[in-house]
Amino acid sequence: MKRRIWFGAFFLAAVGGLTCAPYTLAVDLDSFEFNDASGTLLAGGANTANPANNWVEGTGMGASDIRNGSYNIVKQQTTLVSNYLQIDNITSGTRYLVARMSGWDFYFNPGDPSEEFRIAFLDNDTGNSGATITAQMNIRRDAGGSGNIVLMGSALGSPGTSATDIPGAPILNTTQTNPFTMVLELNKDTNSYKIFYKDGANPTQVLGLGTVDSARGGNSARMAVNGNFGNFSDDYPIDYFEVFSVDRLALTDTNPFSDLISLEIDRGSASMTLRNTSGATISGIESYSITSVSGGLNPAGWNPGAATPTTSTNEALAATFTTPISLTNAQTLSLSMGVGAWIKSPFEDLQMVLNLTGGATRTVNVNFLANGGMKWQHGDFNLNNTIDAGDWLSFIANAESDLDGLSRVEGYQSGDLDGDGVNSIKDFVAFKALYDAANGGAGAFDAMIVNLSVPEPSSMVLLGTAALFLSARRRRRGRIAPPVVHTIPSQASQDHSPAGDSAMPPFAKIFLTSIVAVMMAAAVPTARAIDLVDFPFNDDDDALLNEAANVVNPANTWIVESNMTNSSVQSGVYHVRKDTSNLARNVLDITSNIASGKGWIVAEIDGWRFNSEQSVGNFEPTALEQFRLTFLDNDAGLTVASSFVTAEARIQRTSGGGLELFGTALGTGGTNVSGVQPALNLNQIEPFTFVLELDKNANQYSIFYKTASASSFSLFGTANVASDREGNSMRLAFSGDYSGIDMISKQEFFDLDRIYATTTNPLDLPIDPTTLTLEVKSNGQVSIRNDTNGAINFNSYRIGFEDDLTEDLNFAGWNSLSDQGIDAVGGGNDPGETWDEAGGSSYKVLAESFLLGSSTITPDNSLSLGSAFQPGGAHNLLKFEYHDINLASVITGEVEFVVVQGVDGDYNDDDVVNAADYVIWRKNVGTTNTMPNDPHGGTIGSQQYNTWRANFGMTGGSGSGLAGSSVPEPAALWLAGLATLALAARRRARRDIAS
Repeated sequence: MKRRIWFGAFFLAAVGGLTCAPYTLAVDLDSFEFNDASGTLLAGGANTANPANNWVEGTGMGASDIRNGSYNIVKQQTTLVSNYLQIDNITSGTRYLVARMSGWDFYFNPGDPSEEFRIAFLDNDTGNSGATITAQMNIRRDAGGSGNIVLMGSALGSPGTSATDIPGAPILNTTQTNPFTMVLELNKDTNSYKIFYKDGANPTQVLGLGTVDSARGGNSARMAVNGNFGNFSDDYPIDYFEVFSVDRLALTDTNPFSDLISLEIDRGSASMTLRNTSGATISGIESYSITSVSGGLNPAGWNPGAATPTTSTNEALAATFTTPISLTNAQTLSLSMGVGAWIKSPFEDLQMVLNLTGGATRTVNVNFLANGGMKWQHGDFNLNNTIDAGDWLSFIANAESDLDGLSRVEGYQSGDLDGDGVNSIKDFVAFKALYDAANGGAGAFDAMIVNLSVPEPSSMVLLGTAALFLSARRRRRGRIAPPVVHTIPSQASQDHSPAGDSAMPPFAKIFLTSIVAVMMAAAVPTARAIDLVDFPFNDDDDALLNEAANVVNPANTWIVESNMTNSSVQSGVYHVRKDTSNLARNVLDITSNIASGKGWIVAEIDGWRFNSEQSVGNFEPTALEQFRLTFLDNDAGLTVASSFVTAEARIQRTSGGGLELFGTALGTGGTNVSGVQPALNLNQIEPFTFVLELDKNANQYSIFYKTASASSFSLFGTANVASDREGNSMRLAFSGDYSGIDMISKQEFFDLDRIYATTTNPLDLPIDPTTLTLEVKSNGQVSIRNDTNGAINFNSYRIGFEDDLTEDLNFAGWNSLSDQGIDAVGGGNDPGETWDEAGGSSYKVLAESFLLGSSTITPDNSLSLGSAFQPGGAHNLLKFEYHDINLASVITGEVEFVVVQGVDGDYNDDDVVNAADYVIWRKNVGTTNTMPNDPHGGTIGSQQYNTWRANFGMTGGSGSGLAGSSVPEPAALWLAGLATLALAARRRARRDIAS
């Protein structure tokens, strides 16, 4: 049975309720009171504080207009509609968005969670089609499908930022007849936001406090409406069954609520004080609770305030009073002692609730004070208000440490900047950015010029010896290693060039490699066979499509449809999880128009999973799941709406629920592709490559496909394209709902491992690698190799196992870049001037980072890491990651396992017979110790020496000596021995822990 709700009920309640609400005097920067003539649209509403500034109204607001002192939202479509208001940019200080509603009625379909009303600060200015949300508050249906109406808050930002949501807490009335006011506070000094609300004459409550992305400001305001507010409306405004009535929208410099209670936290002392700032006595306080989602509470410094503690953890402090207490206006209650009840950090997420007699509650306004009104900086671990060398030492000492069981704050104090539970290579990238920003910008230290002079020949040996002993004094930090015996030292450092140049003095290596690094740091990798665009999706987890790195042209990125926000990079693939049936069109300029000749778009698909029943949308019952690759003819003014299709290839559902290939071309003369359909599984586990070829000389297109087990590509079919259409851009599109649940609760997905466009035929030519390769030899030798066609500049790497449990790395045999002094800058002895090993490096993970410099590996060259792997270990589980400076991304590199046969005389098992093996022989002469690659055994003596001498210069698998190699003179052997002993001295601490 239909209900009739009259506007008068809302407005009478509003007039009566507003007289009871306490407000402070404030300066309104923008104010819309909606006292305009009946029928006025939102864009025509008067701004009483700033008359020249009006709303830019969205086109889908339908019949909504101003009547009887309210803006009444009656919207009869489900899509989100946004309305924008230009405001003065907020880059510092605090501002408040105020929304006062005379009432609402969420009447229809309580199981549909789409209905919501949003007020937001945006980072973009009015008129932009994008909605870069800084912080927002919204009243909406509970997304859980309960039908409840909740108030909640959210903040958005780039992946890895500290933007946090405020969960929906109060359950509001489905039909609200009392005035309801909500306020969104944006504080750019502390990069935080709060939400306050007042229901009728009830006391003001605080929903909570969250953090915003520091890079985002308040440059415009948005009022958005989602869902259908107008179901079964007959004759608006007389009869209606769903409406949302707003009687004031304002931007002000002061919080309009003055009846708040405050919890004050001193950032310096960490003390905590409850203060009654409500203007009246608060009576009957029976108990209270203080919570911190991040675990920022310190029970050891908590003073319960004459109450009996009931909870005492990093996440919650709670206490009950034996007899209820009262706080008069301005009265305070200290809740701290000693070191204070708060753990000092950038996380200011405390919430407090007072429980009153009779079951009422009062939420408390939490205010952080002192430290100049500023939060502690992210990355300032030693809390001295700057990010410096001390913070770097703390960070690197805790890198790759076990943080299991720690709270978010405790993990942060150990260097976990992104909150994923580990201090990893991703955290290094974050710390590096914070350090550069705090110390004059990126590369500030690298810009320093160190004047080097080439020494005289007579000084070279002394300088080399001095360098070795200076490096031997470098202090090791925090070694943790399981007890594994390792007595054979590794070979000394290897240069960036191929094996055979180990005679170069160490200082010369540092000089030359530093020069190479400076020259290559700004260089863009040279063109590969993939010459248009290439997205290997080796980006950080949770990166969106428009944030994925284009390794051919980093400045050229995707323009992404808004309904792809649930899809992101996960573990090296672009994971499509789309919960709307609408077509999602993502477009990209391919930088070189294909007006003649051939071009190819290639999708390397990791796999997919579809349910046995195809997706059926609520409003598009024929929208089936489709994956589309498209050459578009449009170029200038490229947008997601661009749809001048030249040729398109699809993997799509059939009407019967199966999968098929399909091709189409639009425009005059364009025809569909037909061919013999391959058998496609709904659940594709084996990788599948899909290729769309455009041949503009013949004005044709072709579709090819290949599974990983197939030896070659198969042709699906060829058809015509319109002669007047070219390949000027490309589109990656998905249609249908990829969130279905089947009988065994498996969700649908589509995983792209890589997508690229090229003018080099990918069907019969190998494609050049795009990443560094970790070469692991069967004898345990490990190196980082560059097989690409361009130099790669990196400043962090990590070697670990997929399961994070295997212990098959050889921590004791690891000859790190830090050990080798590779590319040291400055004096090389101060924090950050060399590669620094992660303090948590172990037999599970090996990692190191370079704060103030980097290393460059040119094509076909490598860097040795010594005997860093245990022969026979689980090489198939290895994972190699590094931070590519040119791409500004953490890249997952290739891992290649190479089976090698040992070379007789290679007594340190480093795959080459050289002077270092003589040292091993000399140390073991007369013993029966076992040496690697000793074909004789028994007592070590002349036989082993003669084998070493005969094979000097040979490498694993070479079968012959290197050109020009010869046994060194005794003096040279003495110097080699000295160098090796110095290296052994440097590594003593590691061996002692490992033994």
